[in-house]
Amino acid sequence: MMAILSEPSIGLSEREQLKVTAQKAMTQLTLDPGNPPDWGCHPALGEEDLRSFGLAKHSETTRDAYVLDPDKVSRLSGPSNLAISPSRAAELLNLRGSYGFRLELRQALDVNVTRISASEFIVTVSTPLGSTPVAGANVTAAMYLYEGGFKALEPMGGAARTGVDGRCTLGFEEAEAETGIIFLVVDHRGLRTVKVIPVGSRAERARLLSDRLILGGDMELAGEALEIIPTYSDGVSALLTLTQAISRVEAAHYRLGYLEPGAEAVLAVSMDGSKLFYAPRVEELTYSTMEGENPNPFSYSLERSVVIGGSIYTLRLYIWRMTW
Repeated sequence: MMAILSEPSIGLSEREQLKVTAQKAMTQLTLDPGNPPDWGCHPALGEEDLRSFGLAKHSETTRDAYVLDPDKVSRLSGPSNLAISPSRAAELLNLRGSYGFRLELRQALDVNVTRISASEFIVTVSTPLGSTPVAGANVTAAMYLYEGGFKALEPMGGAARTGVDGRCTLGFEEAEAETGIIFLVVDHRGLRTVKVIPVGSRAERARLLSDRLILGGDMELAGEALEIIPTYSDGVSALLTLTQAISRVEAAHYRLGYLEPGAEAVLAVSMDGSKLFYAPRVEELTYSTMEGENPNPFSYSLERSVVIGGSIYTLRLYIWRMTW
């Protein structure tokens, strides 16, 4: 007897196939470090040198589930000569030719900062897309300036806590400087988010890829950089800093003497002191085989909470068939 599938059954079968494919891809992305397992921290390794693709952090002693390597994540959206292209990733995930995919990496909490005076800032914490204010979030912060050397200002009153409207106010003495950055650690019931906020028009974003600091254009930098390292103990956050030497590798590319594993941002200044460059360790991103702001409307999606550095992120994967 020949079985004839109805149209709804065919649709269900296709959906199940997408689901299985998405689950396999998500498992490989989040639990497999790839091969070589430390490919993220070696910029000289190109995409053709990869024998398998995964974003999990590699350790010789422990293997924590759903902990991603910040260097591997950074190479998804790095400069073209250092990035891993979506087409190569699709090939290594056994998707190329049959499936398209899209990855979205978003922080678990939305954090925004508004300057209300020369020395005061309002921090607003909400659930993703700003839908619901988050009350009771602990906010640890410092403002970093460069005045002949790096200088850290702590907020008056120390750490703050958001109210029922999801807001708190930070005040910094001597914060009238035109250019600086505010570094924030926001923690709410185990959901931790790190945020780097530029202050002033002369603060310029750079990229951090392993021990490489990459500028948007060529400029001579002073010979030292500042690494910002959050620490966590018994639910309390603190901020440490470490000064490192930097050296020029090529136009717009500098190498740090050493990048602390726990560093979440690096600051550097131009030789003439006119610009302050800031580079977060990890940034939100969209990584897709298809151009456009929205995912394929016929895709199957799933998401997973992952840890990168000291922060919690949501990794969302969309998978769709290229042909049937």
